[in-house]
Amino acid sequence: MVPHAPVDVDTWQADRLLKKYVKRSLVLRIEGKQDEMYRQLLARLVELSQNVQAHRVWIHEMVEPSNGKEKPWEREQQGLCKLLDAMADAVEHVDEEKHVELFHALARLSCWNVPTKVAQAHLNLIVELAACQAQQVPFVLQVLVRNFVPPLDGTWKDNSSQEDVETSVGEAWVPQPHGFRVLELVLNKVHEIVEMDPSSLGILLPMLNDQFPHPEQNRDAHCYYLCGVMQLAESNAGKPIRARILAAILENILHIEFHMNWQVFEMEEDEWDIEDAHMQVPDGPDRSEDEPIDETGNRTFLDGRGTDEINDTSKKDTRDTFHDQKRLALATADKLDSAMELLFAHLLRQLHAGHLEELLQVITQFMKHTVLPTRCSRIVHYVVFLLGCHSPARTCECFHNLLLKGMLSEDSPRETHLSCACYLASYLARAAFLPVLQLVGVLGSLCNWCVAYLDELEKKGSNFPELKMSNHLVFYSCCHCILYSLCFKMKDVLNDREGAKMVAVPVQRILNSKLDPLQVCLQTVVDEFVSQAARLGVSHLLPSTLDIQEPVQRHVESALNFFPYDHYVLGRSAAFLQLENTCTQWGRS
Repeated sequence: MVPHAPVDVDTWQADRLLKKYVKRSLVLRIEGKQDEMYRQLLARLVELSQNVQAHRVWIHEMVEPSNGKEKPWEREQQGLCKLLDAMADAVEHVDEEKHVELFHALARLSCWNVPTKVAQAHLNLIVELAACQAQQVPFVLQVLVRNFVPPLDGTWKDNSSQEDVETSVGEAWVPQPHGFRVLELVLNKVHEIVEMDPSSLGILLPMLNDQFPHPEQNRDAHCYYLCGVMQLAESNAGKPIRARILAAILENILHIEFHMNWQVFEMEEDEWDIEDAHMQVPDGPDRSEDEPIDETGNRTFLDGRGTDEINDTSKKDTRDTFHDQKRLALATADKLDSAMELLFAHLLRQLHAGHLEELLQVITQFMKHTVLPTRCSRIVHYVVFLLGCHSPARTCECFHNLLLKGMLSEDSPRETHLSCACYLASYLARAAFLPVLQLVGVLGSLCNWCVAYLDELEKKGSNFPELKMSNHLVFYSCCHCILYSLCFKMKDVLNDREGAKMVAVPVQRILNSKLDPLQVCLQTVVDEFVSQAARLGVSHLLPSTLDIQEPVQRHVESALNFFPYDHYVLGRSAAFLQLENTCTQWGRS
């Protein structure tokens, strides 16, 4: 048996005997001479690990003074710590092939389910293993990364479980004290590994990407993991992979968005379609011709229920379905909100540390390769807005260059043209922090392209084919940006000398061209633009045939009907954006 310290044996002697036993057990297993000692050692490790993790009353007792009396569970905790320490002294005798079960037992021991002193002993052991045997670095890093999040077996109770969603939704996420300590311990050990072997970052990065919690896991799992990877990125050890960690974070939060049912999130119960086809009284083979109809016209089915009763039951089932989906949507939104709070706070710390250019590079690449081709984001793309709030000129320059290139390039697919136009128009219009000089500069570039396009058509003697978005995609995309931006900021542009010149000449020519953008751009945008022009005394820009007192009669449906910076729907994280000061409202001019 694994030796237990007798009462009359001092602690030092007991520890010495235990270390000798552990070393002997490991060596004999490798030599193949005797398995019994090793099996007893392994059984004792598993028993202590399971007992300490199962008897988690220590979490509630952590803040209480021990008053000199040993708690009932403290003996097992002490025994596990001593056993782990003894193994740490014998790591040179640990063999991956001969001690497979030992590796499994160490991997299953979660730092979240044990007291801090046990977690410390556990982590010391696995780091000693990496220091002694370089080939074990991948295993050690895997154990550390898995301990970025609480176990998913239900033994760790988080603050935002699905069962508590009605009371937790809307509350800011706060790490539990023990969770905070676990992350601190684990990150310290990651730093030790990286300091010992800088090349281990090449192993660590793919693990970090792979271990991001699934989008459907609870809020605690996502938030603890984000805290872990963000703290790593902000440390000296994580500096070489800081940019790639941010890219992985953006992708992970976007995956949560994919699982968000925005329609249900924004819907009230009275909007839910309770008259759906599946709710109606069944027809066909499920209905008998012999079923009687009473004097009120209510058919009575063979099971004794009437039509009204069946409809009432169906409506109740449908309401229950709505409440279930609504509850899930609220929980997902809450998880997303907390993730964005952590992301925004991380970005601000990086900005204050002077990493603006690195952030811009990562975020523009994320926008280019992930968001723009799919228009899949309603939330994550607001990282551009956050950077713009704190560094307007440089952020706007990078973002505008990306979007203008995507819009005006002949090689861009149709969807990219449209997406770039929508994002550019929405950003120009909504970003109150955007310097007027840059706004006028971007609008001037769009106007110059449109004028050159019209000149080219006239030079070729074009007869201007039917007004259709696909025939002049880039031209109408540029017009959309110009008109939508001016709906919000026409007054600012007219008050700028260069802006007034731009409106007086290029914009007037574009609007009066045979391509007639007012017939193609979105109806609400055209109507607001015409209203703004009349109110600000520049209605002479409009086509002479246009009656500004009447809505513009249009015959072409616009494909540019997506406004990504119109409405940030999450409550808590919106505070970082200060939208009341940074977002221009519709019709402000």
